[in-house]
Amino acid sequence: NSSQSFCEIQNATIADLMPNSSDILWYDAENNGTLLNSTDALVDGTTYWASQTDSLTLCESLSRNSVAVTINVTPPPTISNNSQSFCEIQNATIADLMPNSSDILWYDAENNGTLLSSTDFLIDGTTYWASQTDPITLCESLSRNSVAVTINITPPPTISNSNQSFCEIQNATIADLMPNSSDILWYDAENNGTLLNSTDFLMDGTTYWASQTDLLTLCESLSRNSVAVTINLTPPPTIANSSQSFCEIQNATIADLIPNSSDILWYDAENNGTLLS
Repeated sequence: NSSQSFCEIQNATIADLMPNSSDILWYDAENNGTLLNSTDALVDGTTYWASQTDSLTLCESLSRNSVAVTINVTPPPTISNNSQSFCEIQNATIADLMPNSSDILWYDAENNGTLLSSTDFLIDGTTYWASQTDPITLCESLSRNSVAVTINITPPPTISNSNQSFCEIQNATIADLMPNSSDILWYDAENNGTLLNSTDFLMDGTTYWASQTDLLTLCESLSRNSVAVTINLTPPPTIANSSQSFCEIQNATIADLIPNSSDILWYDAENNGTLLS
């Protein structure tokens, strides 16, 4: 192969030219020229000349054959956003960094360093370095561009009362839990679980879990705080006489109905209706 290509990142030397053996000598000219060392770095666009040494006679060939060298230089990836933020709850990984494609490789250092896996979790305050691979030459860029990562941590909501009680007649819903605001989300489990609707009815003996959303970062908290709900059931009053009679002259009122006490309320319907004086 009289035209040999190398990637810039290889830092190729005379020793990388083919053929490569102890009986091949490389020069910088077809005739005479300088004998090159095996550790000399190859230069893009340069032609190198090889002579052959006979292993029996130890005679070097008078004529030489040439190799034209191309060093393929791949530029680093273009990164439009060098500061990328993620929410703690995302559990973001290398795969979430932008740009994200099969020809981008991520490292933990600007030079050398460790090649990172797409499933490695991102760490707050860490800078990651991306190289570009040319899909045609398959050459990886020697230089890299960086992304500084911020992981936004939102604390769970402050709940002053973790045991909240409601009356059965209230038909209390998620919207009645405290605290109640647009940046609080309620779930049926401490982790994962189902996101509950504000109109879902509360159930006696159930624990509900609240997360907090930061209004600036829009990041939801990873951890949640709980509220244990009690629904107080009050039985209806005991009425010994469900048919009560009065004389017209009494001008009887609601107050004359038996039982009559401060904890009895009277209505004109079995459900809903009007509260009577």
